[in-house]
Amino acid sequence: MPVVASYIQIRFRYTAIMIWQREQLDQTRLCAIMLSQAFLRLLLLKQEALVQTLYQWYSSPDNSTDCCLGSSTSQNYQPPALTSKTYYRKAIINSCNTVYTNTITIDVRTDLSTGSIGSNQTICYNEIPAIIATLSNPSGASNSFTYAWESSLDNSTFNAIPGATLVSYQSTALTQTTYFRKKVIDANCSYKYTNTVTVTIRPAFYRNGWQ
Repeated sequence: MPVVASYIQIRFRYTAIMIWQREQLDQTRLCAIMLSQAFLRLLLLKQEALVQTLYQWYSSPDNSTDCCLGSSTSQNYQPPALTSKTYYRKAIINSCNTVYTNTITIDVRTDLSTGSIGSNQTICYNEIPAIIATLSNPSGASNSFTYAWESSLDNSTFNAIPGATLVSYQSTALTQTTYFRKKVIDANCSYKYTNTVTVTIRPAFYRNGWQ
């Protein structure tokens, strides 16, 4: 019996040692895996830092001389209002190289010129004024125009005249001084107003004199 008991004790101790060694080995492997993963993360971060992509936008008035748009370093760029043809391109920069995109051209149409409309008139009360003619045609912009005539009684607040969309305008009979102008609307750009024509109305005349 003492021999058997000794054998059991030895066997138990051996098993305990083996279990302990296995646990130690598992912990060592776990630590090694964690260290490897941490190393790989650091390596990836370093690689990302090395290949980080930066952007710089450039503009040019002649597609030859570049002007660096200092603070324009985003992937996209919003140009400001332009008054002349401008060329844009983007530099793509990393630790290895700098390359440029294709060039984008923004062509700017010439400014809209409204032309001019007829001279001021003076007429009698409740008369029809002469047609307000176009003296010079509009030009510039996309060169495609429509028109909208407006009138005012105070030369300040103008209102559209229904149906008055021709190049010239024929007013109906007037009983008070009235101001006329033409709105020139470009098909692709904005609109502008011509000069204002004043039709002055003389006071109404009655048998016993002026009103």
